[in-house]
Amino acid sequence: MPDEVYFIGSGLITALGDSVERNLSAINNMDSMHTSVSIQLGADKISLPYFLINTPPSEQRIDQLINSVINQALMESGLNSKEKSALGVFLGSTSYDIYNHEIAIKSSRLTDINIAENIPPFSSLADFICKEFNINGPVYTFNTACTSSANALMYAAESIRSGEIEHALVLGVEFYNEMTALGFEGLELISRAGMQPFNKNRDGLYLGEACGAIILSKEAAEHNFSYISGATLSDNHSITACKPDGSSIAKVIKQALQRANICDNEIKAVKAHGTASLSNDKAEALGLQLTFSTIPPVSVIKPVIGHTLGACGVVELILFYQSIINNQSLAFGRPDSSNEDSILELTNSSYRPDAGYFLLNYFGFGGSNTSLVISNV
Repeated sequence: MPDEVYFIGSGLITALGDSVERNLSAINNMDSMHTSVSIQLGADKISLPYFLINTPPSEQRIDQLINSVINQALMESGLNSKEKSALGVFLGSTSYDIYNHEIAIKSSRLTDINIAENIPPFSSLADFICKEFNINGPVYTFNTACTSSANALMYAAESIRSGEIEHALVLGVEFYNEMTALGFEGLELISRAGMQPFNKNRDGLYLGEACGAIILSKEAAEHNFSYISGATLSDNHSITACKPDGSSIAKVIKQALQRANICDNEIKAVKAHGTASLSNDKAEALGLQLTFSTIPPVSVIKPVIGHTLGACGVVELILFYQSIINNQSLAFGRPDSSNEDSILELTNSSYRPDAGYFLLNYFGFGGSNTSLVISNV
């Protein structure tokens, strides 16, 4: 088995709350926090459901939210000043600070050439973080659609194992912007009836804002949760969908299990990607059936925070392992009900796993598929 890389600190802000504790409390109380956004399209205005972080808009909003989750994670980690300075930074997102640039463009009369000449590099947000926190370690930025921060975490763990760094700060950030919202609306992927992953009546997803930070280290944390292995796979079937037979999903899961040196029956629970889209939920269900002789309990987090795109790798990981640490249900706000209308049976509120191995799935546009194995053994 590969050397464990431990989770020693985490910070989280979603539509549910501005800390890990407040997120867990909201989930436990089955609170629903989605609202809507209005977008002007010429003479028309459209309204879309959205899980928005409850903070007032401002030019500093994104910076303030990122600073908050980093401070939360650093405080829990207990790293000293020297260790903080040497951190590697691994940032995953699909939108970065696009919203701020949308506002700037709307407020001025820039030509297309002006806009093209002034597009900031993807590294600008990570560079800001390093300057703000006096971090001098290596910096990497990932934009691989919905797998962005999952791939960032996998790369960070391998950088620790190789000896390049001792500790890593991994971030997943996703903030509202019109380009993303209209893109998903144009693909007819936005639900009007609420997210119902793996339900036969599912009709799409809600998007969500989120910001998560996690500190990785070779030094064990008290809860003993760690990254064990991961795998990533490019699927060339479609720009927006996995192979419908589930074969590419099964392949990436099997690679992750093989690298962890464990068998499929050692997985205690699965955190599914579960976007509630017609094609991808079906492919994920088939992929799990192809992988497991008996499918473990399956959880889906997106119904309570929305699909946070590039942030979901880190954000859903934090919610998943922190729920286990705090002995909370892995049903994530889903009321107990019959699975008769589901293409894949989901766990109910009574399931609380003990020590073991857990699988986390992330599948994105562009054929980017990633599976992670974590453990608290």
